[in-house]
Amino acid sequence: MGITIRDIEKETGVSRSTVERILNNKRTVDDEKKRTVLDAVKRLNYNPLSNIPLLNKVKTSSIGVVSHITNLSYSPFYNKFVNAMKSISATSGYDCLLYSEQDILRKTTDEFHFGRQNFNCDGLVFFCPYQYEKYLTILRSWDIPCVLVRRKSDLPGVACINNNDEKSMKEMVDHLYSLGHQRIAYVGAHKASTQDEERDLGYRAGLKTNNLPVDSNLELEVSDMRGFRYDYSKLMEQENPPTALMCYDDHIAINAMRELQKQGVRIPDEAAVTGFNDDGTCELVNPALTTIRINTEKIAEMACKVLIDKLVNNDVAELNLVVKNELVVRESCGAK
Repeated sequence: MGITIRDIEKETGVSRSTVERILNNKRTVDDEKKRTVLDAVKRLNYNPLSNIPLLNKVKTSSIGVVSHITNLSYSPFYNKFVNAMKSISATSGYDCLLYSEQDILRKTTDEFHFGRQNFNCDGLVFFCPYQYEKYLTILRSWDIPCVLVRRKSDLPGVACINNNDEKSMKEMVDHLYSLGHQRIAYVGAHKASTQDEERDLGYRAGLKTNNLPVDSNLELEVSDMRGFRYDYSKLMEQENPPTALMCYDDHIAINAMRELQKQGVRIPDEAAVTGFNDDGTCELVNPALTTIRINTEKIAEMACKVLIDKLVNNDVAELNLVVKNELVVRESCGAK
């Protein structure tokens, strides 16, 4: 038998009816009593669902996909992954539920949420999360199987599936250098994740391999992740301007192309532009965008397989898997 409301009543000296009102989040309770009861809830590890027989053994046949983006129309890249997850999980007999990262933070930190019973899925796949270190340890303590995609963790029992973005960025520098470019700029983003840092490191590694100097005048950081409203005139009007712009992702690259074209810069004749992700918009612009393709379908397939293996076989082993990216050459780099 787990901890009950009667135990909280004995621990705190607060009446049962008042304890129940506090747990139901009624606002007519004295703040001091509320704090006393909530402290006891945490101290005693009270879970109102713990006395329901076999609740922890109930399977939902559902997989949860967690993303920090709630509106998938904002990013074709995220949308492609989620759709692939839905399709692949369905073939294995699982429904696919979508959670925002804020949902997970709330479910693991809110005083009125109690453990894994608050999740109507059997396991979770995290796609490019940003605050995962805040909740992964809690989820694993509740024995919820977790797969981390495009992020890294040393937490026991967490499987990680990544791409080698650093290697791919270096290959892009090599490609541009082979086309004759020696002034290669990098338009990056605020470094909020492992991938952000890897892409920056890959750019620098590519310069070093091809004996090109690192030049701070060729490194930009756009504050808007989609690259809107960024003025590239200062970059292009310097005495020795770049002949190529490598961009952090396709959104930034496409908007860089638009801004450069507004300034009269001919692409790729006067400046090559490249992106990263291959999110589905790259072939819709003129010229079509050279980019790095992340194999989201393969990642989704692998994430599903790893998570279902954990669910079926109770596999708690750590895994660190890598899915290769692909250089996709189109007109914006001048190679076609």
